[in-house]
Amino acid sequence: MTYYNLPPTKFANEFNDFEKSLRALPADGAIKGLDLLETITRNTAQNPKEEKFRKVRTTNEKMAPFFNLPGSIAVMKNMGWEQEAEFMVLPKSITLDFPQHVVKILEAKSHFGKVQEQEKRVAKLAQDPNKATTLKQLELDRRERTAADSMTKNSIPLSPKSAEEAELAEAIKLSLEQAPEAKAETPSPPKAGVEAPEVPAAPAPKSEKKESAFDFKRREDPEKKRQEQENSLADIRALQKQKFKEHQADPDAKKSEAYQRPPTIAPGGSEEKGWFDWMWGGSSSSSSGGGGGGGGGGGYDRKPRMKTVKDLPPPPKRG
Repeated sequence: MTYYNLPPTKFANEFNDFEKSLRALPADGAIKGLDLLETITRNTAQNPKEEKFRKVRTTNEKMAPFFNLPGSIAVMKNMGWEQEAEFMVLPKSITLDFPQHVVKILEAKSHFGKVQEQEKRVAKLAQDPNKATTLKQLELDRRERTAADSMTKNSIPLSPKSAEEAELAEAIKLSLEQAPEAKAETPSPPKAGVEAPEVPAAPAPKSEKKESAFDFKRREDPEKKRQEQENSLADIRALQKQKFKEHQADPDAKKSEAYQRPPTIAPGGSEEKGWFDWMWGGSSSSSSGGGGGGGGGGGYDRKPRMKTVKDLPPPPKRG
């Protein structure tokens, strides 16, 4: 019965040639070199038709952290790259993708990260004589159990997970063998009547404090950032103002082609009338034309003409 009735997890039985060549790289500097290989692979996978991503110079100084690793050329060839003099060229018939190439590189980086963490842990434990002796005894016990199991059971191919554990165990074994035996010796008890010297306790390692919402923050920091933004905006405005002044000082600036072209009107649109045309109907007014507001007559008149005193009926004539 599986966990919550989920299907059982399936692990790959063995690595392919590409994965084996990735893990065959030396642990020292492998992560930095694989970062460059990941960048190349991502660019090629995202832009398969770009020729500049399908050709890499091996003598490039920026690519030195990868190509200086032993086995880097073999890794490129297992991906499909071909070597031509000092270049690595990817043929047009080969396409790199994320599941088969980028993901495998990320898994290799994770593998080397675990190896480095394990080496640091082993080196730290080897500094303590008591822990070093205990680890050495555990390693001997593990060897005895492995030998007993191999005699009673048939040999079974290791899975990737067990292979990584075997590599880590081998690293622990080598570090323990290289540790000096003098560290494993226990100190002799002090003689009677002689006070043992006090050994100062080792300072506890300082843990990095995580940032929280209750941490004190200076007001000067956001204020300084805001001031920098305002200064940047002021520089942009000063630059635009300087451009405008240079344009005004140039006598030939308004003689350019842009100023000579007529104003454009969108299809189906009409030219907007000015305020003078709207008020007077397109012509100048005349005091003798019969009205203050409509002297032009018939042009562009949106409102009725305003009546004046002249529109009143004449008074009746008296004897």
